[in-house]
Amino acid sequence: MVKNFVVRFGRLLLDAIVVASFVIALIYSLVVMFSVGFIFGLFSLIGSFIALFLSFFVIYLVIDIRDALVHKA
Repeated sequence: MVKNFVVRFGRLLLDAIVVASFVIALIYSLVVMFSVGFIFGLFSLIGSFIALFLSFFVIYLVIDIRDALVHKA
């Protein structure tokens, strides 16, 4: 019971970090668009979204592989 709570809380925490990261990247890119230039802000928006997506994709992939191995045994 406690183990399931810890796993669910960790998953919720990771989901909250993902959402916060994407919001921070969006705000940062908008600030860059208006202060430095539109093209730099656009490139930072695209680059940060790709980097965040790939990094969190790998994290979720590792978690799913671990869950599959634990539940298989």
